Order: sequence, then structure tokens, then C-alpha cells
Amino acid sequence: MNKELIKKIEVARTNIFISDPFLGYILQHINVYISKDIKSAMTNGKTIQIGEDFLGCLSIEETIFILMHELLHIILQHPSRSVGKEQVKFNVACDIVVNDIIKHYDWDHGNLHPIYGDDLHINSFMNTAEEIYKSINITKEKNLLDNHIIWLENDSSDIEDMNRIAKLSLEARNKGYNTDNTKLKRYLSHLLISEKKHNWRKILRQYISKDLFDYTFSRIDHRYQEVLLPSFVESEEELRNIWFLVDVSGSMKEEELSIIYGEINHIISHYKTVKCDISFFSTKTTKPMAFRNKKTLIETAQEMKSTGGTDFRQIFGNLKSYYKKKKPHLMVILTDGYSYFPKKEDALGVPVIWCLTRNTRKPPFGQIIYLTEN
Repeated sequence: MNKELIKKIEVARTNIFISDPFLGYILQHINVYISKDIKSAMTNGKTIQIGEDFLGCLSIEETIFILMHELLHIILQHPSRSVGKEQVKFNVACDIVVNDIIKHYDWDHGNLHPIYGDDLHINSFMNTAEEIYKSINITKEKNLLDNHIIWLENDSSDIEDMNRIAKLSLEARNKGYNTDNTKLKRYLSHLLISEKKHNWRKILRQYISKDLFDYTFSRIDHRYQEVLLPSFVESEEELRNIWFLVDVSGSMKEEELSIIYGEINHIISHYKTVKCDISFFSTKTTKPMAFRNKKTLIETAQEMKSTGGTDFRQIFGNLKSYYKKKKPHLMVILTDGYSYFPKKEDALGVPVIWCLTRNTRKPPFGQIIYLTEN
């Protein structure tokens, strides 16, 4: 095998690790093969293969782009999610997702010709491949950077291996290794943690009356692949008057905040109209900010400022002052659970869902949902 090509792969790996240790750590656990039999690059969901002649023509920057492209296909589990899809259209949707992520974080594509969301007038950032797949109308093959022909050959063990590798990366960070300055970790870490199954149909039915929503449910294969999420009929697709409260105290880890934002994002993604509020809390609760879609939800992240302690009790004091005229239908408190809990009567009759990132605490009232296995 050409030693120069092997060295090019290793240099690209090293550059990825230096630029983004979190992803670089994952890439270290994925085998990259150089093959004479393929024209470009491909992945089966577990390994990466690059054509020898193709690699020989790539610069280091272009090699980094190709490795990142295949790595993101693996991390986002695109091969397994392609089952049952119209392949031409889903291939384009998946490439738009990974290429726009790479572009957003300033990796140079050199003389390659990746397809971006802008090419089809699509804003793909924070959208899933499935959402893009539904919004595009493509019947003819497009020139993509890589070959997806072997996607259908993957099996469930590929996903299990990816989850195992991702957890190793998160564990390395927790042990103090230098994986903390990643650009993409906040965006991706909620995709990499094995979530519990939640029957959202049962959860929401307790709090949302039929006169507000007419809904059906189906298993949605989005970024939380193990969660049942609601799919509402078009005539009633409105989510309104829910107050989301995000814990930004010092005990909250970055991946926990990522999980929380991912959870909110997935809930609202099933509604045409969103009229909800979001606040951040520690020992104080910020004034509710209205958000109307995923874009404005993401913008609220800029207002997050981590602080020291946590006090759930003051949230309910602010409920009286922030909602003097009309109380919210529901409060959804997303937290690690480390604080003193209020009394049930402090909620003033407003239903409360506690979404906990750790299962070490149990609130004295309200619905409890544990977001992770930890």
C-alpha cells in the first residue's frame, strides 16, 4: 500500500483531532481502508473506505472534508435510517445534512463539489435528514461526494458499536482528557447517548385536552430514535401556552444542556404553529421569552448563562409575577434535579413535568421523565 496515502490519512486524522478532539477521538476508533476497487469514498455505518486513485488526488484539506463527511454519516446513523426510503432522495438529504454541518464549522471543501442546503434553498442546520427528505422533490441521481450503495448492508450491531464508541469519547472527556474544546459536541452529543423510551402519547394525554389538539402518534425515526413523539394532524398543529424552564446552574454539564435542547427541539418539530415560552433558571428565573419555531428556539441558547446554585422554589414564585393574567397550560422543567423542591400547592394548579437528566432525584409531585440512563 502507498505509504504516502496512509500518511495523508493519518495527517488528516491528526488535524481533525486537533481541531475537534471529541470527533477526533471517535474517528480514532473507526477503521479507514484504502481500496483500489472504489472510485470515491463510502461507509457501511461502521468503517470508512476511500478509493486509492481518489485519495491520491485529494489535498489534506479535501481529505479532512471526506473523512468528516463519512464520519458524520456514521455518527448520525444515516445507513440504518435509509431503510424503506427512496434512495436517490434520501441520499441527497443525508449529504445536505453532513455537508452543511461541516460548512457551518468552517472546514474547507477545497476543489470538491459538495451539495449544500443552499443549492436547494433549504436551511438544513438543526433539521434531520428525514425532515429534508420530506421537503425535497428529486427523482434523478445527483453527483455526490461518496457512494451510498452499501448503506443497506449494515445491521443493528453497527448502531451498537457507534453508541459504544461515542460513549468512550464522552467518558474520556469526563476523565479529564482534552476533548472539551470541541466545536460540534454541543450540537452532536445529544445524538450519541442511548435514550430511554418515553410514551409521549400517554404523557401528553394527561395534560392536553382534545379540544386543543387532535392528534395521532407514530414512531418517528429522528435523532431520538428510541422515543415516541407526537405527530399531529394538519388542521390542529399548534403547540401553545407551555412554559419550558431550562436549568443553567453550575452543576449542569454541557452534554446535559445539549440533551435538553434536543428534547425541546423534537417536541416542537411536530407542530406547524408554536406559541410557547422559555426561561432559564438557577437561583433566579429569567423573564419568559417567546419562541415560535426551531430557529427562534436556537436563538434563545445565546441567552444561556451558567451560574452557581439552583432553587426550584423561586420558579413558582415567579409563576405568579410572570403570568398574572393567564397561567400556562403546562410547565416543563428540564434539570439535573439538584435543588430543594417546592410544595405542590406552589404550582397554583398548573401541571408540571420534570424532565431530569439524572435519575438520582425524585420530585414530590408532577410527572417525572428521565432523559438518560444515568
